[in-house]
Amino acid sequence: MSGSRYRKGRLDEINMDNDYICFIDDNIDFSWKKKQVKDIIELIKKGATVELIADKYRRFPDEVFLLLLDLARKRKIDPDHNIFKLKSRSDR
Repeated sequence: MSGSRYRKGRLDEINMDNDYICFIDDNIDFSWKKKQVKDIIELIKKGATVELIADKYRRFPDEVFLLLLDLARKRKIDPDHNIFKLKSRSDR
């Protein structure tokens, strides 16, 4: 394995011998426009929540959460930001 301690997963390589598969949902839209992603990064920097972003872009909160998870893993947003609670005015 290269530099990462985590295995790179692919949907076509799901181990069906496992007892529980965490996430497969045909109803979730994983795609976003690059402009939306750029704008969402800025919203997160200003303290936006999953709910606020979901409402603004008319998306399911699950879709927003997965985008933010992806952005945090890629270090595009601060993974310590509480995406479920608005920052107080003193934190902004």
